[in-house]
Amino acid sequence: MQKNFLLILFSLFFISYSSYAQENKCVSGDCANGEGVYEFANGDKYTGSFKDSKPHGKGVYTFANGLIYDGEFVESVPEGKGKFTYTNGDIYEGDIQKAQKHGKGKMTYAKGSVYDGDWVQNKKHGKATYKIVLKSGKLYGTYVGNFVNNKMETAEGDSATFTYASGKVYVGPYKANKAHGIGKETYKGNVYVGPFVKGKKQTAEGQTATFTTAQGHKYVGAYTNNKREGKGTFTLSNGDVYEGEFANNKFNGQGTYTFANGQKQSGNWVDGKMEQ
Repeated sequence: MQKNFLLILFSLFFISYSSYAQENKCVSGDCANGEGVYEFANGDKYTGSFKDSKPHGKGVYTFANGLIYDGEFVESVPEGKGKFTYTNGDIYEGDIQKAQKHGKGKMTYAKGSVYDGDWVQNKKHGKATYKIVLKSGKLYGTYVGNFVNNKMETAEGDSATFTYASGKVYVGPYKANKAHGIGKETYKGNVYVGPFVKGKKQTAEGQTATFTTAQGHKYVGAYTNNKREGKGTFTLSNGDVYEGEFANNKFNGQGTYTFANGQKQSGNWVDGKMEQ
């Protein structure tokens, strides 16, 4: 709430200053045109530069609830470079426009996540690097790419990179915080290149994906919900080739297995084995 209403709060500064002068007071310095310290009856406090009895220039405004703004002011409103320290421990440092995060800035969350990049009216919007830390305190991964209205989302033809703490790396388009489009995922020497839908490996009718294992095996075919499902071709590193139907990542359904020496086995397969 306080993040959304900062502009209103700061806009009320001068109203409060003027209307309740008998309750508020300048406790030291020059609170008209100079450096001073001004305290409010509600517990707020401003320390810094004044011009025409308004905060103007550099200063620190401390709200009674613990929220702190340390930075530049223009006629009572935070504008320019500044730092917000929120009551929950989150810290923002960077560009400020009309009391909002706007421009280039870095948000360090109390739980450990860090967003460093572009902001538009308090929203993550534009190019950024976002390190995501789970509630448990463990690193989940780091996203480098574009944001749209607080969500990881790339423009058409653009791509982003997400490096997981596990070592897995995804390069490709994003939509609504998830991998979406033709991308590449690499993990422990295994490489998948193909379509992603809402974060999952998923091919549409007529589409194929390619999965190459660290051992040199290669699959070209359909995927459903992160698994080899549908028709495909699996080429083993020894030269053997299976062509047919897959389910749950295994040979399932009608298929033909061709050995490197030319011998063939055709029939119905169940969980990787041909029925006799």
